[in-house]
Amino acid sequence: MQFENAKQAAERMNVTVRAVQKWAKEGRLPGSYFDNRIWWIPKNITEPLKKSEVKPVVEIKRYQLPLLRSSFDVGSAREFIDSIPDSDDRNIALAEYYYYTGQAEKAAELLEPYINSEDDSLRYSANVMCTFANIFRGHIHLATFFSDNVSKQLEEGLKNENISQEIKATAVLTAYIGKYLLNVSVPDVPPLEEYLHFLPNGIRLYGAYILAYKAYKDKNFERAIGICDTALAFCNSFYPIAAIYVLIVAAASFMGLKKPQLARQHFMIAWETAKQDGLIKLFGIHHNLLQGLTDQCLKADYPEDYKKIMKIVKEFNDGWYRLHKPEEYDYSHTLSPVEISVAVLYNRDWGSKEIAVHLKLSERMVKKHIRDIYDKLFVTSKNELKKYLEK
Repeated sequence: MQFENAKQAAERMNVTVRAVQKWAKEGRLPGSYFDNRIWWIPKNITEPLKKSEVKPVVEIKRYQLPLLRSSFDVGSAREFIDSIPDSDDRNIALAEYYYYTGQAEKAAELLEPYINSEDDSLRYSANVMCTFANIFRGHIHLATFFSDNVSKQLEEGLKNENISQEIKATAVLTAYIGKYLLNVSVPDVPPLEEYLHFLPNGIRLYGAYILAYKAYKDKNFERAIGICDTALAFCNSFYPIAAIYVLIVAAASFMGLKKPQLARQHFMIAWETAKQDGLIKLFGIHHNLLQGLTDQCLKADYPEDYKKIMKIVKEFNDGWYRLHKPEEYDYSHTLSPVEISVAVLYNRDWGSKEIAVHLKLSERMVKKHIRDIYDKLFVTSKNELKKYLEK
């Protein structure tokens, strides 16, 4: 949806600015919103509704994912959660914390009472988080159930025209989470870019991560980096979890441009932020995306954390494979984490010497990994490997 300010709308409708402002305040220009002392009006509105046609708009009660959306001091996540006054938000935030620190069982247990909540935000948060948590638990039937819930709730929510722009923005964001992160079927949704400004800053930053992730998957690495840099620059505070997401996809995008030094810099900022609260799961679920950065940056200096992350990588790859490709033979299910990194880099036209330097391996070992990858995937050429990895 495209918007214009009250003055522009007044000129288009041939009325006074004051009339447009009055109609917007009364709800007679559906979709209008007030921001920074200016009324913004949808461009597709040609005349105001009659007063009798105005329906009460359902306002948002709370925003989803209270820990991810919040600004708190690095290293004080638990203290921050304990300080949240609303018990429901506190429980959802604690479930997020358990998930990010690798405690999927505890996360699922806390989320269970909110699966069918009448509060849209609580219900969305619970179903999205339960999908991810049950992938790690190996409970694929439950992961499927919750991802189906997400799809159904979105379809119902996006059809409801009698909601505030904040609720619509929350639904659009959740749809993007479902489509691009969970690979679930979602209805057609408007561009997330048009709704980010309705969201609180922490969630807006997470929304930028999703847009950057989409650009990365489309191999538009420069656009992904631009989204990340702009989003971080415009934050009025530091939002640790959302920032980690953004920094990780920026690091992956620099790898896509074959700029490993910049990739390492972004990766290590993300790691230094995450490690103080134990938020290591974010690096496990993004391991394949990071193209060996986890191995290079953490294996020697943080061996215990590295072992935990590799365990997370296996759990996530196994669960994701069973959820989305139960009938197919998937490379992440057969290759080791190091082989996955080698395969992705080799597929991106890195030479064996470049891969060896990046992963701190001998060139001979890299060539052995490439031969093993070919053998395990039953491919005989680089072109066949490319098709296999990208199908």
